[in-house]
Amino acid sequence: MADNKSANWNIWGNVPELPLWEAVALSLDIEPRSIQFNPNNWATRQKIDGVTEEFEDRLLVAERNRLGGKLPSQDRNYGTPVLGHVNLGIFAAWALQLTPRWQVPERFAALSNEEAFTAAIAAAQEKSTAATKSPEKPLGTRERETLLKLVIGMAIDGYGYDPSANRSDVIPEICRNLATHHITVSDDTLRKYLNEASKLLPQKPGKSGM
Repeated sequence: MADNKSANWNIWGNVPELPLWEAVALSLDIEPRSIQFNPNNWATRQKIDGVTEEFEDRLLVAERNRLGGKLPSQDRNYGTPVLGHVNLGIFAAWALQLTPRWQVPERFAALSNEEAFTAAIAAAQEKSTAATKSPEKPLGTRERETLLKLVIGMAIDGYGYDPSANRSDVIPEICRNLATHHITVSDDTLRKYLNEASKLLPQKPGKSGM
């Protein structure tokens, strides 16, 4: 395993927002630019070359807290969580309140902004409460049909899905690919919607009037 360089705090102390994995590296005093980080390897839980086990452990904790709303972030709906951006001062404050507390370099701890962290948590809770009180209206028929057309169109064009086939190996493949982005959809659920969507496809020549 390659040795990682110490973080250049003259640079990172002046970077207010950065990807989650870079913030985790800084919490270990690791220079993020010394890591050959591949988010696809992380998504599929493959071993990341050139980093310590502690880096992977911390990244897992940070990722799950971010998804769970306990670590405020700038873009929670980012497709790949470890690439989503966090405010470094808020991230440092979050890291310092963990139990057991992370051992971090002094320059990292000095960036902690507890006031901003507390305010961000409060804002997230308020937003969540407001969303609970004001549920979205259910999709109308036209909107639902449009979404179904989008799903089956991407399945056909991107995966070679055949709507006329009795069974398809494409469905498990799509579900596995979704899982790498932390989107859980069962084979049966996807199959149900694709079957429903297939009824909206234009009929092939020679099929009409049958």
